Amino acid sequence: RDARVVGVSAAMQIEWSVRQAAGLKHSGKHLVEITLDGHTSCRTPWIEDEYDRDGYKKDPKSFAEAGKRTLALKGTTETYKDAWLHIAVVHQRTLMGDKRAAEAHLPFSEVAKGYTGWVALEHKSKYGGKLFFTCTLIDRPSREFRGGQPPTTAPLQQRPPPTMSSASAGTQRPPPTASGPFPGPGTAGRGGGAGGGAGDIGMSEEDLHEQMAIMASIQASMGSTSSAPQAAPAPQPQFAPPSAAPVPSAGSSRVPASPAGGGGFNAARGFS
Repeated sequence: RDARVVGVSAAMQIEWSVRQAAGLKHSGKHLVEITLDGHTSCRTPWIEDEYDRDGYKKDPKSFAEAGKRTLALKGTTETYKDAWLHIAVVHQRTLMGDKRAAEAHLPFSEVAKGYTGWVALEHKSKYGGKLFFTCTLIDRPSREFRGGQPPTTAPLQQRPPPTMSSASAGTQRPPPTASGPFPGPGTAGRGGGAGGGAGDIGMSEEDLHEQMAIMASIQASMGSTSSAPQAAPAPQPQFAPPSAAPVPSAGSSRVPASPAGGGGFNAARGFS
């Protein structure tokens, strides 16, 4: 039992049950439905007919397996002094919808005193069988808590959002401002100065040094890459320019020889 319960407050409820039904006009499944004025209906489960060894339907029909049902009230007995309890037997049909086969009506003032016995049913002003009905008005216990308030659960713990850089973890940066130039290299501090300071966009001095160190390492890696020795290109074959044929001097009768294997006119020897 909960240790916080310190008292019991009374609230009324109806406990009712149906033991059996006799003289019903239809065969098959039935249920019993009760409705109290101002409340929704409360039903038993569907109950099948029972047959003996000779194939005859047993009468009265037992509703013992339906058990007991409860109906919570919304106030005291004075609230329901003019109310009625409506009892209906519903027959299940295969081709058409379920049918209210018989019904009865009891004043709540009679039910509040406790009722146990047969209730006559009618259908279209004719006898429709009877029910052995039991109804009792009892107290419904409800729990009360110390202080008048039920226990509450602890609020959920909300985690802070993750940071963008592990180097700046735990450092809360101020939000950037809309005005002010971006900090140039060599400027530091939050107060700003000539050329714009780190404080103009909300960057700390530690972060500024970190960014400058990163840029320096990138420039150093780029410089080392460009200064690396490169492989010499493969030597290309050199061709000597063609030499010009010698020009004979004045008064010389010699003519330069023609290419080997070729004929031509020679002034000294004629055609060869």
